[in-house]
Amino acid sequence: MKTLVVGWGNPIAGDDAVGLAAAEAVAAQAAARRDLQVITTSHGGYRLAERALGFDRVVVLDAHIRAEEDEEPLQVGRINPADLNVPSTARHDGSLIDAFRALRALDADDLPKEIVLISVPIDAPTDWSDALSPAAQAASERLAQAALRELEGIPVG
Repeated sequence: MKTLVVGWGNPIAGDDAVGLAAAEAVAAQAAARRDLQVITTSHGGYRLAERALGFDRVVVLDAHIRAEEDEEPLQVGRINPADLNVPSTARHDGSLIDAFRALRALDADDLPKEIVLISVPIDAPTDWSDALSPAAQAASERLAQAALRELEGIPVG
């Protein structure tokens, strides 16, 4: 199974780079795997969805803004692109879900069969920084471990 792991985030928005750090850890620990490609990106949903074409599975590592009641260390979503038959209304480089909907509506070849979105909660960034806080660094390690479990066939979440 050909798998793409994507670390997604903004490298200069502090803790928003948690997905990027997690992907780098996955790349280091799974470097010998020939069925796996690991990338990092700050591009929007349409570019990312287009990049995912041709892979059987895509695992996206990202952050989400912590809600007051958000106590879960990880959030996991699973998407079957074949089920995304609602047309997209997004313009420009919108959300990843809208991008996959648009590609599905266009009958794009080589849509992944499975998309796994794994995210960790962060506080909304308030300053520009290229460093993670200690809490975000720990979260990136949890995120990387969750991705590695997914790659071994052990579903998280």
